[in-house]
Amino acid sequence: TLVVEAALVLEMPNAASEEKLATGRWGERLVARLLVSMLPSADVRWVNEAHEQGLPYDIVVTEKPGAEPDGSAADPPPQQFVEVKATSSASKLLFEMSLHELDFAKQQGARYSLYRVFGAGGAEARVVKLHNVARSLGNGGLALFAGVPGAI
Repeated sequence: TLVVEAALVLEMPNAASEEKLATGRWGERLVARLLVSMLPSADVRWVNEAHEQGLPYDIVVTEKPGAEPDGSAADPPPQQFVEVKATSSASKLLFEMSLHELDFAKQQGARYSLYRVFGAGGAEARVVKLHNVARSLGNGGLALFAGVPGAI
């Protein structure tokens, strides 16, 4: 028998991967702008605006601190963490989530939301918010699908 080891000879850029990244950034930008308009009293920070940070969230929302009625400084407000999953499809329900994202969602509980953008890049885009992802997984409101990366 002849055994041949695989060797990478040439790696071409994957146009599908580049398109996926562009779709994701488009969705993140849309959700960041949406949150800014919906939450004028909050600081909305798109952490991936300059480049992908590799964090388990894309946007951090912090209510602007106010003063207590007695004039003392209030405790710093808790942060909300937002993950955006975008697709150019108008109806594709499946999306990929890393173990790191799932762990972080569990740690943060109600402070972690996922925004699903459908029709990203088009005039008919729509946004759906999934609040408290970990609880939704626990109560059957959201389901995991095991498969091969890139197959969905």
